[in-house]
Amino acid sequence: MVESSNKHQGEKKVSKIATFSVPFALETIKENLSIYTNNPSPPSKEQIIKEAYGFHSQGNTSEAAKYYQYFIDRGFEDHRVFCNYGVVLQNLGKLKEAEISYRKAIELKPDFAESYYNLGLILKDLEQLKKAEESYRKAIELNPNFAEAHSNLGGILKDLGNLQAAALSTRKALKLKPNYAKAYFQEGIILKLLGRYKDAIQSFNKASEIEPRNAKYYAFRGLKPSYFYREPLTKNKNLIKSINQCNWKQSKIFLEKACKDTPKDTEINVNEFIKLWCDYLRNIVDQDSPKKLLEILTNLIIIDERNKNINKLLKYVFESFDLSLLLELAEKKDKILLTLGYSQYKFQKKDFVEAQFIASNNIKQAEILIKRQETEDLGWLIVRRSLRLYKQKNIARDSLTKLINNLSH
Repeated sequence: MVESSNKHQGEKKVSKIATFSVPFALETIKENLSIYTNNPSPPSKEQIIKEAYGFHSQGNTSEAAKYYQYFIDRGFEDHRVFCNYGVVLQNLGKLKEAEISYRKAIELKPDFAESYYNLGLILKDLEQLKKAEESYRKAIELNPNFAEAHSNLGGILKDLGNLQAAALSTRKALKLKPNYAKAYFQEGIILKLLGRYKDAIQSFNKASEIEPRNAKYYAFRGLKPSYFYREPLTKNKNLIKSINQCNWKQSKIFLEKACKDTPKDTEINVNEFIKLWCDYLRNIVDQDSPKKLLEILTNLIIIDERNKNINKLLKYVFESFDLSLLLELAEKKDKILLTLGYSQYKFQKKDFVEAQFIASNNIKQAEILIKRQETEDLGWLIVRRSLRLYKQKNIARDSLTKLINNLSH
């Protein structure tokens, strides 16, 4: 029979409990065993150990432990008792004690595969991976058809970085036990690490089919291979085309779709999107096309003043074109964003006096934007970003206080 033990690194361990009959002689035990049985006749060793196995199989490990401990205290030596008592100790988190019990079982019966298997579980929990590998291999040597041992050996090999061998061990487990959900799930993880995403999805789906109520397995059901890896935006032909056509709105649509397809990669996708546009605009600067530059630049300024690619672009732009020229070409609604970008550039250059002066003017102009419903959000964005460009924080507080007082009247 198989019983669960402690979890380690999120993976459910499986320990073997020997529940087969025990060939004890039918001599009776003289001691009073009333705590174990209501039978007035003294029970035999066989009766007591069967009772222990019964409790253990039902999950009543505390009662089973009493029986196992009783045998051990009396000096009785049976490899199955020590092996099963090790399972109890393992479930209680007493890993070192469990290891000793398993090793005693191996000492009593060196060809008992279950003891080596359970010892492997303990050694993995103790992070002794190479010793755990040796223990699983010994279990397999003694019992080549031990599916759980093949599966757990695959898990150890995966942790050791030997992915090809891990895949072979896990596949062997599945040949021996075709409906082994845990092995399918582990195979999925290994195949994912090998970059075989479609095969990984099939293994995850199989695990969830076998155990549909297991939330861990079911969470992977129906996923697309793209869930496990991020395809660079440079491979998105439509997005690249929209950037080359200087079409900001269209490019955003393709970005949003990419983020929707793989939500976990949203931040990476956004950063790559920004870099692609910054690279494109550097080429526009090199072409001496300030009007075309302004079609996109203010959109990037709105995004984030702490993005390194945007900051590099601002430096490149303002060292190539005079601010006065850009302001003359810009639409009225974009002028304040340009001056915000320029104050960021000055702050980067550590020209703090000018950066602070421009930031103060921007906050004053933002008051008009805030008072209009259609531009209120933009106004507050200008304020928030400008406040970060003050080297003297007391002056920043004064500017904010003055703005609030003006807005409250």
